[in-house]
Amino acid sequence: MFALDFAPGYETVNLQPLGGWNQWQEFGKVPATLRRDVPFRVSGSTDFAVDINCEYTMPDGRCGISNGPSTVPLDIAINMPGLMGHRGGMIAEALNYPLQKDVFVPRFSPMREGAVFQRSSYLRFEVNGDPIKEMVTHPSTEYKGRVTVIFDANM
Repeated sequence: MFALDFAPGYETVNLQPLGGWNQWQEFGKVPATLRRDVPFRVSGSTDFAVDINCEYTMPDGRCGISNGPSTVPLDIAINMPGLMGHRGGMIAEALNYPLQKDVFVPRFSPMREGAVFQRSSYLRFEVNGDPIKEMVTHPSTEYKGRVTVIFDANM
């Protein structure tokens, strides 16, 4: 058994500074982080994999977003309390677990209970630090990029 429930309206993710745009608009202070969390619920009693496809892939395997002349890295992490992530021999609870294009597609499995039911979880999309400084040097442009997150229970 495996099921995902995403709330409607999260097909497009708009990144926002923590606390809103006021500090940038009124004082020109560059935000430290642009973020959006996409909530979902997961239920399952079997292992599953989570992979991503990126319109723009950075050299380090992260996805990117672009305005044409400039492409910046987009960090994507999955948070699923009660599930363990397995990647290339490493095992860790799926809390802020990074997703990127690499050789080892992470697998996830329920922890102690053997199954999870309607577990509140989320995907986090964010840009941090110097890439934001690059973005603000291109006023009146929009950074975009398609990211597809693939949950595969038939791995």
